[in-house]
Amino acid sequence: MKRALNNLILILFVLGMIIGAGYYLTNQSLYVTSEIAQVTAEMVPVYPDQAGVLKEWAVEEGDSVEEGQILGTETLLQSGQPSGDETDAPSTQSITSPFSGVLVKSNAVPGKMVKPGQPVAMVADLSNKYIVAYIDETEIDRVKPGKKVDITVDAYKDRIFKGKVQKIGSTAGDFTNPSASTDSQNENKVVQRVPVQIVFDEQIDVNLMPGMNAEVKIQS
Repeated sequence: MKRALNNLILILFVLGMIIGAGYYLTNQSLYVTSEIAQVTAEMVPVYPDQAGVLKEWAVEEGDSVEEGQILGTETLLQSGQPSGDETDAPSTQSITSPFSGVLVKSNAVPGKMVKPGQPVAMVADLSNKYIVAYIDETEIDRVKPGKKVDITVDAYKDRIFKGKVQKIGSTAGDFTNPSASTDSQNENKVVQRVPVQIVFDEQIDVNLMPGMNAEVKIQS
C-alpha cells in the first residue's frame, strides 16, 4: 500500500513537471515577455526665460496645472546697474507651464539661481500615458507594430490591461536609456535590450503614474 502511494506521488510529480514544462514552452513560443517596463507619459521640461533668482514657487509634485499657469516667479538679474542704485526696483518674471498636465518633478527652490537651459520642473501629459518595455535584442524580431499586449502594473497586480505595440526603438534608446544584460552562454557578451513603446487600447480608469513598474506579454 505504501509503495503504491509512493508510486502515485511520483507519477503526479512527473505529470506536474511535464505540464509545467509544457506551459512554459507554450508561453515562450506564443509570447515575448519583459519584466523591465514602466508607465511613461509625454513630459516637457519647464525653463525660465531669463537668468535670475527664484522668488516664489506655487506648486508641488503631483499638482495639476493648466497651460500658461504661473508656477513661480523669479527676480531677474540686473546687468549694468551700479551698486546701490535703488532708482529701479528689481524686475520680476513669471515661470509658466508649457501645457496642461501634472507636475511630476520639481527642482525649484526659492532663493536659488535659475537660468535658461536648466529645467526647474517637469510637466507630464497624463492623458497620453503609455508603456516603455525593454526586449532582448535576440527576441526583438518577434515583436511587430500592432501586436497585442497584456500589461500588468505592479501597483494593480489584479488587473490586466490590454494594449498594442506602437513603436520599436533601437539599442541607442529612442525613448530613454536602454538596459542591457549578460548572455547566459557567454558572460563577456552584452545583450542589448531594445525599447518598445506600447499604447493602451482603452482609457485607463486607475491612477497610473509615470515611473510605475510593469510587466508585458507581447503576442508573437
